[in-house]
Amino acid sequence: MSIFLLKIIALITMLIDHIGYFFIQDDSYLFYREIGRISTPIFLFVFTEGFLKTSNRKKYQRRLLYSSIIMFIGNYILSLFCSQIYPLNTNIIFTMFLCSLILNLLENDKSILYKCFFISFILIPIYYA
Repeated sequence: MSIFLLKIIALITMLIDHIGYFFIQDDSYLFYREIGRISTPIFLFVFTEGFLKTSNRKKYQRRLLYSSIIMFIGNYILSLFCSQIYPLNTNIIFTMFLCSLILNLLENDKSILYKCFFISFILIPIYYA
């Protein structure tokens, strides 16, 4: 299976998930949400492949950051029309951006204590604040 096909599958299942979240108001929305859960592992796999194979990681991280900002603004605007509160920590692109920072740190820094401290006490509380 090609990366392109995986991206298409992830996009379709993510769209189904978002339709269930934003537009379905009865109990059947859980069915849509369950279908959409397959998109996260696929997106993370494709992200990891891209991170490992990219020729310029700084540009890759910059694109992830810009995409996450655009996605957050779009989701926020959509949530205004659907009477939903859309928290920042549900943006998967921002999660991938943070993962790329962690992967860079793990790759470049040799101190295991510093790695554990950075991941546990700095990035995770910032992300969930």
